[in-house]
Amino acid sequence: MYIKTWFRASSAIEAPAGDLSFLKGLASFPDIVVAKATSKETANHLWYFSEELAGFALFDRTLAVDVKRKIVAAFGEEGKDSSPPRAQVDLAAKEILDRKTVADFVTAASQRIFERFYVNMDFLAKDPSELESDSSSQRMKF
Repeated sequence: MYIKTWFRASSAIEAPAGDLSFLKGLASFPDIVVAKATSKETANHLWYFSEELAGFALFDRTLAVDVKRKIVAAFGEEGKDSSPPRAQVDLAAKEILDRKTVADFVTAASQRIFERFYVNMDFLAKDPSELESDSSSQRMKF
């Protein structure tokens, strides 16, 4: 379970989805003692779920287009400009965790990272299904 997450962690684009997948796997792990200990330790390393960095997941090739559309929608939601709490693993609430997507960690403030690097955000006006072929979003593949 951890190896896949480890390799995705080196990419700021793939890390949010990889970490969320890992958390979901922990919630389903059959040995509850191991799951609790591992999830507690993992919670200390979830900085990819900050409101700014989670927005990078928009460029993750492994995410479904409908999740990317939710990410774009979250960028524009008024009143959602405050930091969500750091991702936590509540093993008793497995059903809630299973329904979460990376888009649940994106806020209107997630656009800040693009602004800080003076990235033209015209790509947000296009449907996420077009990102792969859009030249203005190609430079986001770092």
